[in-house]
Amino acid sequence: MPCPRTPLALAADFGYDFSTLLRFILHSVPILVLFLAVFGLVVGHVDFGPVGTLTVIGPGSAPAQIVLATWLLEAFGLIVLFLLIEGRSRLWWLDGLLTAWVAWIFRGPLLVVTIVVAAGRAQQPWWRMALGWWVLYTVCGLTLAVLRRLQTRARERASLKSTEPFYLQTIQPAEAPPAEPTDRSPTEPMDAETPASEEH
Repeated sequence: MPCPRTPLALAADFGYDFSTLLRFILHSVPILVLFLAVFGLVVGHVDFGPVGTLTVIGPGSAPAQIVLATWLLEAFGLIVLFLLIEGRSRLWWLDGLLTAWVAWIFRGPLLVVTIVVAAGRAQQPWWRMALGWWVLYTVCGLTLAVLRRLQTRARERASLKSTEPFYLQTIQPAEAPPAEPTDRSPTEPMDAETPASEEH
């Protein structure tokens, strides 16, 4: 029976350092949950009808444990999606936007179409909420990109200060210059002297 893979080995399979990945997650989750909580407070002051029951904590909404679990699930989902998209584009901030907008497709339009339109409910408050989710997810995606960018720059600065800088590992040894052609034959020893011929 094969032994289960450790988190360190699994992270290495995807090209990540486990400690760096763990720090990124620990920094990202509280910030994303904070953004989601602020968004919930804004929704609580706007009449969105039943659409806001899983967004805010208060009278008429879902239990606090369910709301917090929903926020944590959204935060982890955005982080995983960002890690899967990271590096697909040449621009670091575009990774964040792609993460936000791909997630919003399922949180916005598809949610409205599958739940509201199919059930025949009023669409206006749900489309307004979908627009709010688009703004929220855009901010969250850009935040993840900024955090990842700061982490990458911090690692680069740490590498420059280490005893073995990372750029020394990429320097290729200089190629030896081509030997100058000589008139000596390959079998002639280098220290042999050619006797001078004299006419008598």
